[in-house]
Amino acid sequence: MDDWFDFYQPQEGSKKKHISPILSCFCAKKLKEFGHGDLPYTKFTDGKRSAFACYEWQFDTYKAKAYNQATSVAINLINFVLRFVLITLIKTISEDTISG
Repeated sequence: MDDWFDFYQPQEGSKKKHISPILSCFCAKKLKEFGHGDLPYTKFTDGKRSAFACYEWQFDTYKAKAYNQATSVAINLINFVLRFVLITLIKTISEDTISG
């Protein structure tokens, strides 16, 4: 539980620490048991702090998927633009050499 708090609610002046994979495995197991959207949000508390661990884990999972998709789309768009420019240049150069 302390690892989770250290990552999501770090003390002032301290850096975020990496999360132990144990809680991630717990949330993944709960997600398989209850299905998407029905994941019970496990509330952890130590008296002064509380966190809904599986909610944050699921949100981070979806955020990572969104970043991956955005990166994939950006790479494909750049590839398309570069290919279009290259094909246009090749056509232009070949027409110049034929007419010359």
